[in-house]
Amino acid sequence: MAPIAIGLSVFLLQHPSFFAILDIENEFGDVLAVLLGTIIVISSIWLVAGIRQYRLIGSWNKRYGDYIREKQEMDRKIASQYGDEDNISSSSNC
Repeated sequence: MAPIAIGLSVFLLQHPSFFAILDIENEFGDVLAVLLGTIIVISSIWLVAGIRQYRLIGSWNKRYGDYIREKQEMDRKIASQYGDEDNISSSSNC
């Protein structure tokens, strides 16, 4: 929703009749300008926060995948060291 809000606000700000409305409607124009500015700022903050969270979750997912691979490898080594072949096949299915 943040990119849509930013896009719509920028479109309104660039529209030729927008500044005419601001000039004609004194109080309404001032409030509208403040609201559009606020929408752009808040939406930008949400967009940046969302991108940061997406990257953070991606790195956690990668580290978790590495952990699972290392755990399975260690389980195989331990099972082969003690000769428990049945445990090797069941632990790799997890």
